[in-house]
Amino acid sequence: MNGDFRVGPWLVQPSLNTISQNGTSNRVEPKIMEVLVCLAEHTGEVVPKEKLLQAVWPDTFVCDDVLKRSVSELRHVFGDDAHESRLIETIPKRGYRLVVDVKPANGKTPAHLATAQAIEEELPQVRPINRQWRVGLLALGIAVLVGGFLLAFNVGIRARLVTASGPPLIHSLAVLPLQNLSGDPSQDYFADGMTEELITQLSSASDLPHLGYALQKQQ
Repeated sequence: MNGDFRVGPWLVQPSLNTISQNGTSNRVEPKIMEVLVCLAEHTGEVVPKEKLLQAVWPDTFVCDDVLKRSVSELRHVFGDDAHESRLIETIPKRGYRLVVDVKPANGKTPAHLATAQAIEEELPQVRPINRQWRVGLLALGIAVLVGGFLLAFNVGIRARLVTASGPPLIHSLAVLPLQNLSGDPSQDYFADGMTEELITQLSSASDLPHLGYALQKQQ
């Protein structure tokens, strides 16, 4: 948070490390002021102890007692009570929370709060759009299902009609012997061989599982 700000009726000036009210000014240590600034930047939110320690003492190992002393000093300046907190609330085993409104000294809304308010103002407009998309997708899905059902139904009817009106399925096949049209009786063996080869090829076809044949010799 940049610049001076107010915590309730108190004026906080980080650059001077002072907290003032009604003409009375209290000076605090720089690290204590940094703890207050970190809490003010997340007003209303629980700030974990680890985050406070990392923000205020990034390159120094300190124990929780140092943080507790800083918060206790802030409560003393604000006239706050740890058991009945009106400003800085202790969240057991988690951290601390600043429970009062924070406003810049010039009266403008802080940037992080202004962003949050802008998002909240936009949410009512976004949600109806999301609902419209969901309704549209649901209607499209129903239309696709109905169309698919009708298509399958029509294909099934056509298949039944074709089967009912079309030629019967072939369950057997008769092969007549090929004739020797050359007029030379010595070529009869060639016609017989071609007939047998045709029968063999047809018998091996996978789509004719029940193949039968009948040979009719010429009289």
